[in-house]
Amino acid sequence: MTSVAFDDAAWATGVGEFGYGDGDERTVVSYGPSLNPKYTTTYFRHRFVAAGVPDGLTLRLRVDDGAVAYLNGVEIARFNMPTGPVSSLSRAVLAIAGADERLDRPFTIDPALIRSGTNVLAVQVHQNTSGSTDLSFLASLTGTSAAPTTTTTTTVAPTTTAAPTTTAPPPSGVAVSIAPDAEWAYLDDGSDQGNAWNAIAFSDATWARHIGEFGYGDGDERTVIGFGPSSTRKYPTTYFRHRFTAAGTPNDLTLTLRIDDGAIVRINGVEAYRFNMPTTAINFQTRAVVAISGSNERLDRTITLDPSLVVPGTNVITVEVHQDSPGSSDITFLASLTGRF
Repeated sequence: MTSVAFDDAAWATGVGEFGYGDGDERTVVSYGPSLNPKYTTTYFRHRFVAAGVPDGLTLRLRVDDGAVAYLNGVEIARFNMPTGPVSSLSRAVLAIAGADERLDRPFTIDPALIRSGTNVLAVQVHQNTSGSTDLSFLASLTGTSAAPTTTTTTTVAPTTTAAPTTTAPPPSGVAVSIAPDAEWAYLDDGSDQGNAWNAIAFSDATWARHIGEFGYGDGDERTVIGFGPSSTRKYPTTYFRHRFTAAGTPNDLTLTLRIDDGAIVRINGVEAYRFNMPTTAINFQTRAVVAISGSNERLDRTITLDPSLVVPGTNVITVEVHQDSPGSSDITFLASLTGRF
């Protein structure tokens, strides 16, 4: 479960602090079928994108009782755990109690473990006894550069989600918030994905992940995607997915979309918007109706969507981007989604 490629699509998601038994948790986790014995080990993962390799890296960990943390599959910190190999049955050495339960412990981490692009922080939390009354987990990871003006290169906030590509619940009053620089999973190999890829449960663990703007040919992309076997036989369709958590069903829902050439947007598998595409059924070989060019390539279109498509908890927005012709010189995709109570 510590590697970037591990598939955690079926895992629950939430925001920290995680735990049970103290009453101050933002996400209550399960302790098992009975008060005694309780589960020994609980697992947490967060996938994030780093703009580059930082000069310094610090992990802060609040944990009750013990933990082992990994970055891209390499152990980076161990607290209150035996030395040597650990398993799902390994117990923490001591019970953590009192003020120590709220202590945020810093660990200096080798910054070379960070990759430019997608990374994963994984933490397994272990109980001291089978009858432990509580569990706590909260973590942050911060990387900084040594430039004259210090900049944050890598940040995993203390309110980190427990699964990789899910946006955390938004602030009060906001039901849905997907920023333009949110991480998306994408597939740019020209394959036929049918309809299954639009479902929440679909596993995109093997897909690439990065942040928008996505595309090629314009020179202003943050993520350059593949176009196919040759400049005159480019793939017709590229796929994008983003899981997000909604605090509830919003009263309104607004999509902002920058696209070249055509697209179909779905939420939880239901078509929500179609731009510059035929009105008939489409497949992975369907072409956009016309070529988008000039200033229209940079136009951020604001679209009002049906808010009832969003459900409280985990959702997925999917976008398939279609080219106008096999020799198209460029492609563009950038999206954000906002819903309010």
